[in-house]
Amino acid sequence: MKATSRTIYHVLIGASSLVAVACGSKDAGPGPTVAPVVTCDNDPNRPTAIFDAVKALKKEADGKKDNSTINVTVIPNHWSPFWMTPSIGLAVAKREIGCQADMTAAALKGDPNAVQLQVDKINALVAAKSSGFGVSCKSGTAAAPAIANAVAAGIPVITFDSDAAKGDGATVPFYGGRSMYFGSLNKPASVQGAKPMVDAMSGSGKVLVVSSTATELNAQLRVDGFIEGLAGTQMETVTYMLGDEYGKFVAAEADPMHPSKDINGFFSAYLKDLLASDPPGGIFVTQGTYGPVAADAVLAANLAGKVHIIAFDLASDTQRHLRNHVIDATIVQKSYFFGYLGTYILWAMAVNGTDSVLQTLQPWMMGDQLDTGVDIVTPDSLDGYTNYQIQCLGLPNL
Repeated sequence: MKATSRTIYHVLIGASSLVAVACGSKDAGPGPTVAPVVTCDNDPNRPTAIFDAVKALKKEADGKKDNSTINVTVIPNHWSPFWMTPSIGLAVAKREIGCQADMTAAALKGDPNAVQLQVDKINALVAAKSSGFGVSCKSGTAAAPAIANAVAAGIPVITFDSDAAKGDGATVPFYGGRSMYFGSLNKPASVQGAKPMVDAMSGSGKVLVVSSTATELNAQLRVDGFIEGLAGTQMETVTYMLGDEYGKFVAAEADPMHPSKDINGFFSAYLKDLLASDPPGGIFVTQGTYGPVAADAVLAANLAGKVHIIAFDLASDTQRHLRNHVIDATIVQKSYFFGYLGTYILWAMAVNGTDSVLQTLQPWMMGDQLDTGVDIVTPDSLDGYTNYQIQCLGLPNL
């Protein structure tokens, strides 16, 4: 709300000054410049290109079918609080279009069976003759054959956030035959995110890079991009595969279905030991839920300002730690549009067919990918960024 209040304040001051000039002498001179009113349409945080793409899809598909007969699904890699924002975007698009749309994950984050459960969900959508679905692949390799089955059945399939594995194209089509990928291009996003870490650490020191599992392509690309962004510095990295390590921990538990720690508790315990024995100069995390856990651990170790953190995404606890300057910056995907744009693309494909939609989206695509981009949010830019999300996208004030 602060940005809006400042805008109104400047307009009122400008108006008062203009009245004073009009009533005063001819020599009073010009009044101060009136600041423009910031609206949702001209806010600098507005992703104009994405809204232009949606407008083009609507122009080509509106009025051609009974939208209530179209049923599309957006499948996250797993369920975590991160997916609340995309689910709001899906709900808005669903209301605007009038189609049926759903966002449901096959498993909770940390579930050791998540890969197979997602494959089962894809197969169930094929059997139900879905109008189309998008998937953030928990395992790009495991998802590719299931995606290929859907495409062979004539169902439009797109990937987002985490792509299907490319493969060799022999037994399974490249990327399972999905028509396109959209979302943040993970490697370039993390190249951008490396810069504030380099600045915070003055280009030298050790960074702990926290990834998820070896099967999650998005996490691996984020690791690769961050390391590439450190090129030319005196910084070194150590990568910790949290998802894989937690999987081993769960498998070794007396009751793996009811582990004694969830993944965040497991990560917190790991960091407590590390920060007490050999603290790095920085921590980079590839998943949205990991940043606040890292920040809490750094605070508990009394190392705020000594261990720098670059996070991913903008959960409420990430915002809290940006405000207290424990997190230096966060790489924010435009995750609302995973649900909003994804629903529009799938609806348009159900109406006009895949080839037609790819032609419509051509101005915004690079090959078979549509990059929704990321924003680097810092403590200084947080208020303006969240104000746009709350006032213009209808996201909750976290």
